[in-house]
Amino acid sequence: MTNKNILTWGGLVLLTSASYFFSDSNGAKYSLYIIIILTLVKVFLVALQYMEMKKANRAWLFILAFVLVVYAGSVIALYS
Repeated sequence: MTNKNILTWGGLVLLTSASYFFSDSNGAKYSLYIIIILTLVKVFLVALQYMEMKKANRAWLFILAFVLVVYAGSVIALYS
């Protein structure tokens, strides 16, 4: 594995651990928003590093961002 892959993997582990600790907070007001933001960051890390979208056309990144914003908005709308 290269250094970038190891750093990305370490970041994913830290973000997953942070999501776990925020989900354990009993009804914290902003825990849903924090978990959604952490999830979006994890998706972008995976897409850019492991799916190699950083070499793809920028239109694909905008499409990915649009889909993720719609997903996050719908989850927040359902649970708020």
